[in-house]
Amino acid sequence: MEKILKVEELKKYYPVKKGVFGRAAEFIKAVDGVSFSLLRGQTLGLVGESGCGKSTLARTILRLIDSDSGKIIFKGRDITALSHREIKSTRKDMQIIFQDPFNSLDPRFTVFGIVSEGLRNFSQKKSKKEIYQKVAKALEDVGLPRELLSRYPHEFSGGQRQRISIARALVLEPELLVLDEPVSSLDVSIQAQVINLLVDLQKKKNLSYIFIAHDLGIVRHICDQVCVMKDGKIVESGKTEAVFQSPGHPYTRTLLDSAPALPL
Repeated sequence: MEKILKVEELKKYYPVKKGVFGRAAEFIKAVDGVSFSLLRGQTLGLVGESGCGKSTLARTILRLIDSDSGKIIFKGRDITALSHREIKSTRKDMQIIFQDPFNSLDPRFTVFGIVSEGLRNFSQKKSKKEIYQKVAKALEDVGLPRELLSRYPHEFSGGQRQRISIARALVLEPELLVLDEPVSSLDVSIQAQVINLLVDLQKKKNLSYIFIAHDLGIVRHICDQVCVMKDGKIVESGKTEAVFQSPGHPYTRTLLDSAPALPL
């Protein structure tokens, strides 16, 4: 299978400035020499405690923040070497879905305005009719009728808002989706619906996912492989079932022991 993403020795440090002159006395190593690869159509889970560097790693991979060193090879191209102008053409192929759909959706925009924003930025040659049809199709792909396009985010439930966030990402026809705790802010009864939607979309569109989560049960259910992060480093990685059944690192065992009972 094709490797859609390969990360090599990626680092992102933040200086801690002290003293009268504000010199960097030490560094927070948010991402410290991380390497992994992701196959097309598969899901990689990133797990670890809050503050371990998962979200920083995701944003660095997407070039939302710049790395200090290392390589991010997306579809065979090293995107760490691209300028901010050059990276724009890659943006539509790599999209992110955030944890809290209420805060990530602009309350001033209708659903149509929210979902179509990316199309208007990347597809300037499309007519208004073409944009409407693509937006309506994206909304229907996530299980919402096109009649809702004129409504505003506050008129929807949390689960519906997250579906709108997914539609906003899907409308650009990306190949890689970064899912940053996509269901943690939702009611438990709604979480399964959104997870099942993501699984169905992956199969239909051959999407690749990086799935960031605290819920190890969900990770075990949907991820093909898993990376365990601690203090900016990946301390263990491998096929999901192998890691869950026979964890090799003490930190992984601690995570599993502290989690609620996992399904066999």
